[in-house]
Amino acid sequence: LEEMIEQAPYEPQPKLALASILAFRDETRIDLLQSVVELDPLNAKAHYDLAAAASRQGKCDIADASALRSLELQPGQPNAYGMLGRCALYKGDGVGWFE
Repeated sequence: LEEMIEQAPYEPQPKLALASILAFRDETRIDLLQSVVELDPLNAKAHYDLAAAASRQGKCDIADASALRSLELQPGQPNAYGMLGRCALYKGDGVGWFE
């Protein structure tokens, strides 16, 4: 996949695939996912994956913005709501997005 990314740096799918593989190892690179959403800004899954990676790394500003964008693109996506709740808890807001 890394070779494919080098050969086609403007193609989002290999980057998204690599990010998904790395997520299983908790090594997801936020910069890789940010480049995916720049290349494919209407990809709700990419925005959600960025939110999940940022949340795991405690970067809730990025996670919140990405989860909200995912919901704009795919309303009712339950995982994005969960991500917003997770970051609200990290910030010490026990009610947060569940209101």
